[in-house]
Amino acid sequence: KEWLKVYQIRKALVQNCKTPLPTSLRLLSTLTDKDLALLAKSKNVSSVIMTQARKLSLSKQKRS
Repeated sequence: KEWLKVYQIRKALVQNCKTPLPTSLRLLSTLTDKDLALLAKSKNVSSVIMTQARKLSLSKQKRS
């Protein structure tokens, strides 16, 4: 689990379609607002990831 401390690895795992969905969803909350916004618009990720990224991005914007 040492490699989960590296941001780029977490981001790559979320973007990888072969990463199990529960793992991707758990890591999604650790990403920055900018990356969440990009994931929300990306066609290269599953629709579940896209929807959750959009929800997280909106909730983080409301808090700011």
